[in-house]
Amino acid sequence: GTGVNGDPLFVDKIGHIADQGTLDGELQAGSPAINQGENIQAIIEAMGLPWTDINGNPRDSSPDIGAYESEYSAGVDDDLLGYPSKYALSQNYPNPFNPSTTIRFSIPASSLVTLKVYDVLGNEVATLVSEKKPVGSYEVKFSATGGSASGGDVYNLPSGIYFYRLQANDFAQVKKMILLK
Repeated sequence: GTGVNGDPLFVDKIGHIADQGTLDGELQAGSPAINQGENIQAIIEAMGLPWTDINGNPRDSSPDIGAYESEYSAGVDDDLLGYPSKYALSQNYPNPFNPSTTIRFSIPASSLVTLKVYDVLGNEVATLVSEKKPVGSYEVKFSATGGSASGGDVYNLPSGIYFYRLQANDFAQVKKMILLK
Protein backbone atom coordinates (compact mmCIF):
# COMPACT_ATOMS: atom_id res chain seq x y z
CA GLY A 1 0.00 0.00 0.00
CA THR A 2 2.99 2.33 0.13
CA GLY A 3 4.24 1.91 -3.42
CA VAL A 4 7.47 0.24 -2.26
CA ASN A 5 7.61 -2.84 -4.42
CA GLY A 6 11.35 -3.30 -4.81
CA ASP A 7 14.43 -4.08 -2.77
CA PRO A 8 14.52 -1.65 0.18
CA LEU A 9 18.32 -1.50 -0.20
CA PHE A 10 19.52 -2.15 3.33
CA VAL A 11 23.14 -1.22 4.05
CA ASP A 12 23.82 -4.62 5.64
CA LYS A 13 21.95 -7.88 5.70
CA ILE A 14 19.03 -8.10 8.13
CA GLY A 15 19.45 -10.45 11.04
CA HIS A 16 22.23 -11.37 13.38
CA ILE A 17 25.38 -12.14 11.44
CA ALA A 18 28.49 -13.11 13.40
CA ASP A 19 30.90 -10.73 11.63
CA GLN A 20 28.31 -7.92 11.70
CA GLY A 21 27.87 -8.26 15.46
CA THR A 22 24.39 -6.70 15.74
CA LEU A 23 21.06 -6.51 14.04
CA ASP A 24 21.08 -3.81 11.40
CA GLY A 25 18.27 -2.20 9.43
CA GLU A 26 19.85 0.99 8.11
CA LEU A 27 18.72 1.94 4.60
CA GLN A 28 21.01 3.03 1.77
CA ALA A 29 20.68 6.64 0.61
CA GLY A 30 18.70 5.76 -2.55
CA SER A 31 16.29 3.28 -0.92
CA PRO A 32 12.68 3.41 -2.21
CA ALA A 33 11.56 2.81 1.40
CA ILE A 34 12.79 6.20 2.67
CA ASN A 35 9.92 8.44 3.82
CA GLN A 36 7.29 5.84 2.96
CA GLY A 37 6.22 4.95 6.51
CA GLU A 38 3.35 6.19 8.68
CA ASN A 39 3.80 9.18 10.92
CA ILE A 40 3.97 7.62 14.37
CA GLN A 41 5.30 10.66 16.19
CA ALA A 42 2.05 11.18 18.15
CA ILE A 43 2.06 7.54 19.32
CA ILE A 44 5.69 7.70 20.45
CA GLU A 45 5.23 11.01 22.27
CA ALA A 46 1.96 9.82 23.89
CA MET A 47 4.00 7.04 25.46
CA GLY A 48 6.24 9.69 27.00
CA LEU A 49 9.20 8.77 24.81
CA PRO A 50 11.39 11.31 23.03
CA TRP A 51 11.00 11.74 19.29
CA THR A 52 14.62 10.69 18.68
CA ASP A 53 16.44 7.65 17.32
CA ILE A 54 18.48 5.31 19.50
CA ASN A 55 21.47 7.64 19.15
CA GLY A 56 19.47 10.66 20.43
CA ASN A 57 19.20 12.31 17.00
CA PRO A 58 15.87 14.02 16.19
CA ARG A 59 13.62 12.07 13.80
CA ASP A 60 11.84 13.51 10.80
CA SER A 61 8.06 13.09 10.55
CA SER A 62 8.11 10.31 7.90
CA PRO A 63 9.79 7.21 9.27
CA ASP A 64 11.31 4.83 6.76
CA ILE A 65 9.19 1.80 6.03
CA GLY A 66 10.86 -1.51 6.77
CA ALA A 67 13.68 0.09 8.73
CA TYR A 68 14.09 -0.23 12.45
CA GLU A 69 16.28 1.26 15.08
CA SER A 70 16.90 -1.31 17.74
CA GLU A 71 19.76 -3.45 18.87
CA TYR A 72 17.38 -6.18 20.00
CA SER A 73 14.41 -6.55 17.69
CA ALA A 74 13.55 -6.33 14.02
CA GLY A 75 10.28 -4.55 14.80
CA VAL A 76 8.02 -3.04 17.41
CA ASP A 77 5.44 -5.20 19.13
CA ASP A 78 2.06 -3.54 18.59
CA ASP A 79 0.94 -4.84 21.99
CA LEU A 80 3.66 -2.73 23.65
CA LEU A 81 2.15 0.37 22.06
CA GLY A 82 -1.31 -0.61 23.27
CA TYR A 83 -2.45 -1.67 19.81
CA PRO A 84 -2.88 -5.44 19.67
CA SER A 85 -2.43 -7.04 16.25
CA LYS A 86 -4.92 -9.88 16.77
CA TYR A 87 -7.90 -10.96 18.84
CA ALA A 88 -6.81 -12.87 21.92
CA LEU A 89 -8.45 -14.36 24.98
CA SER A 90 -6.01 -15.33 27.74
CA GLN A 91 -6.35 -18.04 30.33
CA ASN A 92 -7.77 -16.63 33.55
CA TYR A 93 -5.45 -16.31 36.51
CA PRO A 94 -5.30 -17.64 39.06
CA ASN A 95 -6.79 -20.89 37.87
CA PRO A 96 -8.13 -22.67 39.87
CA PHE A 97 -9.49 -19.65 41.73
CA ASN A 98 -11.32 -18.78 44.94
CA PRO A 99 -13.16 -16.48 45.15
CA SER A 100 -12.03 -14.24 42.27
CA THR A 101 -9.99 -14.39 39.08
CA THR A 102 -8.83 -12.07 36.28
CA ILE A 103 -9.60 -12.54 32.59
CA ARG A 104 -7.57 -10.67 29.94
CA PHE A 105 -8.40 -10.13 26.29
CA SER A 106 -7.22 -8.02 23.36
CA ILE A 107 -9.03 -6.65 20.34
CA PRO A 108 -7.27 -5.19 17.25
CA ALA A 109 -10.33 -3.29 15.99
CA SER A 110 -13.19 -1.40 17.60
CA SER A 111 -15.72 -4.12 18.36
CA LEU A 112 -18.96 -4.94 20.10
CA VAL A 113 -17.55 -7.16 22.85
CA THR A 114 -19.34 -9.67 25.02
CA LEU A 115 -17.63 -11.68 27.72
CA LYS A 116 -19.88 -14.16 29.50
CA VAL A 117 -19.43 -16.93 32.05
CA TYR A 118 -21.29 -20.24 31.77
CA ASP A 119 -21.66 -23.27 34.02
CA VAL A 120 -20.86 -26.81 32.84
CA LEU A 121 -24.48 -27.24 31.63
CA GLY A 122 -24.22 -24.17 29.40
CA ASN A 123 -26.33 -21.89 31.58
CA GLU A 124 -25.21 -18.28 31.56
CA VAL A 125 -23.87 -17.35 35.00
CA ALA A 126 -22.66 -13.78 34.42
CA THR A 127 -22.14 -11.14 31.75
CA LEU A 128 -18.83 -9.43 32.45
CA VAL A 129 -18.69 -7.20 29.36
CA SER A 130 -21.38 -6.22 26.87
CA GLU A 131 -20.39 -3.02 25.09
CA LYS A 132 -18.51 -1.51 22.17
CA LYS A 133 -14.80 -1.30 23.00
CA PRO A 134 -12.00 0.53 21.17
CA VAL A 135 -8.79 -1.21 20.11
CA GLY A 136 -6.82 -2.31 23.12
CA SER A 137 -6.02 -4.86 25.79
CA TYR A 138 -8.36 -5.30 28.72
CA GLU A 139 -8.65 -7.19 31.97
CA VAL A 140 -11.84 -8.00 33.87
CA LYS A 141 -12.17 -9.29 37.42
CA PHE A 142 -14.70 -12.04 38.05
CA SER A 143 -15.86 -13.01 41.53
CA ALA A 144 -17.73 -16.23 42.25
CA THR A 145 -19.35 -14.57 45.25
CA GLY A 146 -21.42 -11.45 44.87
CA GLY A 147 -21.24 -10.85 41.14
CA SER A 148 -18.82 -9.47 38.61
CA ALA A 149 -16.71 -6.34 38.75
CA SER A 150 -19.04 -4.86 36.11
CA GLY A 151 -22.09 -5.10 38.41
CA GLY A 152 -23.54 -8.46 37.49
CA ASP A 153 -26.25 -10.24 39.46
CA VAL A 154 -25.47 -11.25 43.01
CA TYR A 155 -24.79 -14.96 43.34
CA ASN A 156 -22.71 -17.49 45.23
CA LEU A 157 -21.36 -20.10 42.83
CA PRO A 158 -20.49 -23.62 43.96
CA SER A 159 -17.12 -25.23 43.25
CA GLY A 160 -16.86 -26.60 39.75
CA ILE A 161 -15.87 -26.07 36.15
CA TYR A 162 -16.99 -22.90 34.39
CA PHE A 163 -16.44 -21.55 30.91
CA TYR A 164 -15.95 -17.98 29.75
CA ARG A 165 -16.62 -16.90 26.18
CA LEU A 166 -15.37 -13.80 24.36
CA GLN A 167 -17.26 -12.62 21.27
CA ALA A 168 -15.92 -9.62 19.32
CA ASN A 169 -16.94 -9.04 15.70
CA ASP A 170 -16.36 -12.40 13.94
CA PHE A 171 -14.01 -13.67 16.66
CA ALA A 172 -15.24 -16.05 19.35
CA GLN A 173 -13.26 -18.13 21.82
CA VAL A 174 -14.06 -20.16 24.92
CA LYS A 175 -11.77 -21.06 27.82
CA LYS A 176 -12.29 -23.22 30.91
CA MET A 177 -11.76 -22.13 34.51
CA ILE A 178 -12.09 -23.99 37.80
CA LEU A 179 -13.58 -22.65 41.02
CA LEU A 180 -12.32 -24.44 44.16
CA LYS A 181 -13.79 -23.50 47.51
